[in-house]
Amino acid sequence: MKLLLLALVSLLILPCLLPEASALDEPASDSVTVDLESLQDAADKMENSGITHLNILLSNGTISLDKNALSSLMSSSEVTFSIKKMDSADLNAAQMADTENRPVYDVRIYDTEDIVDFGNSFITVTLPYELKPSESAANLCIWYLNEEGKQETILASYENGSVSFETNHLSYFAVGYDASASTDKVMQYLLLTALMVVIAAILVAYFMHRRQSL
Repeated sequence: MKLLLLALVSLLILPCLLPEASALDEPASDSVTVDLESLQDAADKMENSGITHLNILLSNGTISLDKNALSSLMSSSEVTFSIKKMDSADLNAAQMADTENRPVYDVRIYDTEDIVDFGNSFITVTLPYELKPSESAANLCIWYLNEEGKQETILASYENGSVSFETNHLSYFAVGYDASASTDKVMQYLLLTALMVVIAAILVAYFMHRRQSL
């Protein structure tokens, strides 16, 4: 387990320097359980090597924790990290209605029960997603779903076939799509352009008035 966790520690920007890093290429499971000793080893390596995040690579995505979030797990004898893709049968009627047939994932970190406090830190979750021909990456978002199916939109970024987002609570997350986002951006651009034209006209009128007064 210690070697497994060491294989999961990587730099946020620079490539992983560990010889076991090749094990990251094909994560075999949608969950992994890590003992306290291995968590402490990872924390020590982050402290001594300047590594900023612990990346847990699973078959359905990645969970990334900073030093504060990792420290918040140290009271557990072992911790399980899990990202499971949900079938429609796993969702209640309200959740199914809100997801609009979008892919849904159950993201969890738990020991004997779910861990909900990450030391005032956010964790980063990365999920696989293939853009459809009619979709724009700029319109992708994440929908957080509670048991009542109420939806909370979370900002997300898309790169190399994956959607990433930050959160301080874990639950069901759907890879959503907001088609209205493009319209909103166009409106913002038009309003900004109109404002700049108005300001330019006011400045021209002001300087012409001053010139005539001289």
